[in-house]
Amino acid sequence: MKILLEKYGKDGVYVDLGCSEERSMTKQLEDAGWEGLHVDARLNYAVYSHNGFVDFYDLKVVSQSLKFFSGVKGKLHEDDIQKQLPAVDVLAIIEPKQVECKTLETILDENNLKKITFLKVDIEGSETEVFRVFPFDKYDIDYILVEGSCCNDILTSNGFKFIECIDERDYLYEHIHS
Repeated sequence: MKILLEKYGKDGVYVDLGCSEERSMTKQLEDAGWEGLHVDARLNYAVYSHNGFVDFYDLKVVSQSLKFFSGVKGKLHEDDIQKQLPAVDVLAIIEPKQVECKTLETILDENNLKKITFLKVDIEGSETEVFRVFPFDKYDIDYILVEGSCCNDILTSNGFKFIECIDERDYLYEHIHS
């Protein structure tokens, strides 16, 4: 967040996808005066590749230690879940629930956001699905932070350059303006 605060001061707009209840990653920006949008399946709706509904695992009901691993059925990082509760097949004991889902394009359009300084995407394995259908040329996004390197090809082919890895799992990309 330091690079963003140094570059933009208090004049930024962020979108936090997969913010959970804590909003820890964008709290600094919010406290610095940035305007922002928080999206999470537990708060409002899931972000996915289509508008409608999707099966969602809310793993917080199993254990507080799993609250950050909740996500769309079939897209979760199951290895990470097993590291937290190695002796339990969590996905076998919990039923997915239907939650409303929207595309990133729909979310940005509904909130009249065309210019985004910082987009944080931590949606537990659904990142590729979201970016696969996203019209990058329709929006002006300066920085994207995405969990994992799964979206590197999509982001670099849409004008973003990898900047750095934060906390060994979050990858920061900057849009290269021509």
